[in-house]
Amino acid sequence: MHCFLPSFAQSAKALSRSLSGLAESGEEFSAKKVVSDFTLDVIASCCFGIDSGAFGGDGENDFKRGVLPLLGLGRRGVGSIFR
Repeated sequence: MHCFLPSFAQSAKALSRSLSGLAESGEEFSAKKVVSDFTLDVIASCCFGIDSGAFGGDGENDFKRGVLPLLGLGRRGVGSIFR
């Protein structure tokens, strides 16, 4: 588990930057979507060794498009697990 710490820390920094940008903009956002993106980023980084880019651009990326259907979640995202 200790070997995953750098990957987890990198995802946490990306989360922090994303939240800072959202706070500065003053726009509303879905906390469930942000946590879902963070979860997918950690999974991609720790399990597959890839940068999912979950916090960049419009939030849609190849990793998310590939994984969500496999989980049976479609466009609802990982956050829909936590209803």
